[in-house]
Amino acid sequence: MPRIQAASVVENRDLRRTALLQAARDLLLAGGDSAVTITAAAVASGLSRPAVYEYFPSSAALREALVKGQAERWTTVVEAALCDATAVIEIVRAFVETSLRTVSGDAPRGGLSDLQFSHFSIGPGKALARHLARSDVPDPELVARLVTSAVVSVTRAQDQREDLVPTVTTFLVAGLEGLSAGRSPQ
Repeated sequence: MPRIQAASVVENRDLRRTALLQAARDLLLAGGDSAVTITAAAVASGLSRPAVYEYFPSSAALREALVKGQAERWTTVVEAALCDATAVIEIVRAFVETSLRTVSGDAPRGGLSDLQFSHFSIGPGKALARHLARSDVPDPELVARLVTSAVVSVTRAQDQREDLVPTVTTFLVAGLEGLSAGRSPQ
């Protein structure tokens, strides 16, 4: 990569950082968390290893920046999908469908990585809990953790079929209906 590709040094740094994060995303999709290393990102982006260290002090910091950015985007999309939902069924359906559609393009083979799962739980998962708290769901934090775990499990399913979305949604809604009625789902 040439030294300066933009009109200013600041713009050039932004371009390089973006190229590094795109390289990291490609590496993550191809090989999971462990594939995202400083050396691999340097090779994939065309930068030298010392240049990569100017942006990220370690492979862990590079992975963290990548996944944090993904989670911020996921949260924005999920929040938009949940803003008009009021009933528990609407909230869960919107969350599951939107989350699966949104994260599928960012999930490596085998589903969301552990780091991605952690950020998914913190970002979109907390958004779900806030929306569930407006409804009559007992313990919205617990329910949100269960729903986010189910979504992540679907991303890790071997055959990530499109028909899993309504099946998982129906399953989760039935369980929530059982909780709301004060009984165990049957």
